[in-house]
Amino acid sequence: MDRPDCAPRQDLCLQRERAEGPDRRQEATFIIATGGIYDAQTRMASFNFVEPYLRSVFGFLGVTDATFLTAGGTSVLNQGHDRNAFLAPHLQAVQTHAQIFQGDHA
Repeated sequence: MDRPDCAPRQDLCLQRERAEGPDRRQEATFIIATGGIYDAQTRMASFNFVEPYLRSVFGFLGVTDATFLTAGGTSVLNQGHDRNAFLAPHLQAVQTHAQIFQGDHA
């Protein structure tokens, strides 16, 4: 950070107006499992506090590109649903994301 109002080699600068994180683009991928389904198109979307909270906290730390891979509805596993069948599409999403990420950063 090259700021006259911050100490050298400091990753965080606390100002009276606001706090600022590092001046570089950072990426993060969050893999989350939830008991319910809180996707944007569902009635329960307003109860999704995890994604906005993580975006806020990590955004403050300089993460400007956050990707969320969510396995929602894990509570069905307690009702006897097949674990492998439930996990298959989610594991595929993680593998696909990893391949794309590696290709972008090769």
